[in-house]
Amino acid sequence: MIRWYEGLCIPGTLQTPDYARELLRAGRPGDTVEEIEPLVESRMERRTFLAEANAPKLWAVVDETVLRRPVGSAKIMQAQLAYLLESTEHPKITLQALPFDTGAHAGLTCSFILLTLADGVTVACAEDLTGGRFIERPEDLSHWGACYESIKSSALSVKQSAELIRRILGEDHGCE
Repeated sequence: MIRWYEGLCIPGTLQTPDYARELLRAGRPGDTVEEIEPLVESRMERRTFLAEANAPKLWAVVDETVLRRPVGSAKIMQAQLAYLLESTEHPKITLQALPFDTGAHAGLTCSFILLTLADGVTVACAEDLTGGRFIERPEDLSHWGACYESIKSSALSVKQSAELIRRILGEDHGCE
């Protein structure tokens, strides 16, 4: 199982190519198109694991800010939100939104992923601009797990989350 809390952007495995490209361009100023495109392709390849028969379940909680932050053009955001809605129909994907009115919460200071491996071992990963940090100590993992559960319990239900995405998708994003 992959449990992912994201307060900054759409989780990588749920990104469209155009959204990923815009994020990578913003996060790698000075990189050329030739340097960015392989990174986009790699990200898109990574998301194909969800189609495999033995794929893990992905449970993602995203802050409402993530859904509303414009990344690229209005057209890119509309396609990204539509893809998120489509993803909610996937049997191995659960998506929840954490609304603005939650206020201060356990994930407000960072985004992170909890990976439960086939052998039952869980590790946490906190990412930054240059990579990720894996957390394996049981006492630390207990804290990360409690944080995730707290965030998840404050999030909208799956149905309410999809309704929020539909509502945002229906808003005027300046498309001509």
